[in-house]
Amino acid sequence: MRTLARQTLYQRLACKSRHLPTTFRRKMATSPIRYEFVEEVEDISNYAVGGFHPVRIGDCYHGRYRVVHKLGHGIGIADWETQEAKTLSTLAKGTSTFSDLFPLLLDQFEMTGPNGKHKCLVLEAARCSLAASKKASWIRLFHLRTARILAAQMAIAVHQMHNLHLGNVLLQLPRSLTALSEEQLYSQFDRPTPQAVVREDKMCLSSNVPAHVYEAIWMGMPTESLAIQDAKILLSDFGVASQPEKESQLQSNTPINFRPPETRFEQKTPLTPAADIWSLACMIWDVMAQRPLFGEILATTDMITSQHINTLGAFPRDWWNKWDAKWKFFKSDGTPIESQRTPSWSSRFERDIQGPRREKNMGGSLDIEEAQAFTFMLRSMLAYQPADRPTAEEILNTEWMRKYALPDLQRSEILEFDHAKLRAPCRTKLRFQLMQITCSPAKRDLVWQKSPNMARRVSKERTGIGQSQTSRVEKPAARGFNIADTTACFY
Repeated sequence: MRTLARQTLYQRLACKSRHLPTTFRRKMATSPIRYEFVEEVEDISNYAVGGFHPVRIGDCYHGRYRVVHKLGHGIGIADWETQEAKTLSTLAKGTSTFSDLFPLLLDQFEMTGPNGKHKCLVLEAARCSLAASKKASWIRLFHLRTARILAAQMAIAVHQMHNLHLGNVLLQLPRSLTALSEEQLYSQFDRPTPQAVVREDKMCLSSNVPAHVYEAIWMGMPTESLAIQDAKILLSDFGVASQPEKESQLQSNTPINFRPPETRFEQKTPLTPAADIWSLACMIWDVMAQRPLFGEILATTDMITSQHINTLGAFPRDWWNKWDAKWKFFKSDGTPIESQRTPSWSSRFERDIQGPRREKNMGGSLDIEEAQAFTFMLRSMLAYQPADRPTAEEILNTEWMRKYALPDLQRSEILEFDHAKLRAPCRTKLRFQLMQITCSPAKRDLVWQKSPNMARRVSKERTGIGQSQTSRVEKPAARGFNIADTTACFY
């Protein structure tokens, strides 16, 4: 096994996923003993029976894996690891042209330690997450072509999975890094620095707790430094995956800023593949824009719901009536309370995509034609009613994908594919959510989208609060996995 593949073992033993939903966090055992705080490491109180396994740099596992560095930290649950292994094994059986978009499960085994039995998965190491790449950036923008390439790969991955709450999307490591020896790794990224674990009462540590903890290695790069050849992704973290045709899922484990509104207002209705389409739209916006489409720091569910309405328009009547907190954000006539008003779609598009790209020289802004095509695609994906959203297959046949994103991906040569293999006739004619095209006022009232299989006429009309913006169209049930942990990441 390659050295960097061994690193992933530490990530799985000390367990990754600071983005897992709260329902999973509550299951992790904690110790009543208090420890002195150490920055940028896991919660030391999770080293207890039923919790983390104490891992040390240099430890060997399963007779073949040696821990040489730490990739990350967070939470890990036995059921989560088991489900991830099942999903990865299922993916490995496929013969898809696009299997490179999914991680290869190199090995799995169980080990017993002072805190119990642990299931260990061995995967190849990754570079960093999308969130980490943006956090490390002073501008929080990917170059335009890079953003298109990332968006195209995400859409293809969703198309292959067919049903998906976006899992972690990771930037792959260059081959030059995956073949590093241990000494070369330490030479390029520094050795892990041990930080002592100290109890607040100064008593001796038990065997359940490691003597030292470590900050994670940083192999990533900020968004502005990510070159096209480095923009190859892997879809990761399948710990809460499900197969909709075999089991119903009512609860969404997606972070609230990526969560579609039906997860709040139709809680007794099982999730469908359309929930993934909403999440994918938010992800594509995130790689194209400087800020997320919905949700800021400390945003509540009600705040995000108000952003949905301010950005996308009026809610369906039954959802509007179910929302008890609406009067905190809107007046009795349905207009926003000025102090609670959030930007419209056109304002967000200019503020978060066009303006920063012009000012910061990040590959230019979107021209009028591309802006219209991009807006059309995303607004259709963000239709309130799940049945009105396009499938992943149809997204790949939109004008923006065909004319801008997929050609850039093909020219990059980081993923071999044929347009014809992505082409498939639309299974149903959809009536998309009525939308406002933001970039060309003269064309706002009537827009045509021409795709290889169909042309869709989209007209704009005003709707009031409590009126439905969409027409429901029944769509064949999709097959595939439902990936419920949705934070965006890169290899």
